[in-house]
Amino acid sequence: MTSFKDWSLKEMIQFINRIKEEVNSKYNNEHAQWLCKQDLYKLKWEIEAALSKCNTFEGEDDFLKSHERKEFLKKIDNTNVQKS
Repeated sequence: MTSFKDWSLKEMIQFINRIKEEVNSKYNNEHAQWLCKQDLYKLKWEIEAALSKCNTFEGEDDFLKSHERKEFLKKIDNTNVQKS
């Protein structure tokens, strides 16, 4: 069976993480860091625009709620770690 996806989510996430590393790199000046962060915002806006044009699917709400719960628990864990 041939895959309909000709992209790798893992590679896309790695690419985003590379940009994030450049934003936070001490070797880049503030202007370069800001340009990199602008790219992250542009990606975010493109993704949000694409999602707004997609249908809603069965199980999507559960998928999103599960992600929100995980993010909430991460924040709680980070808060507890910082207090220690």
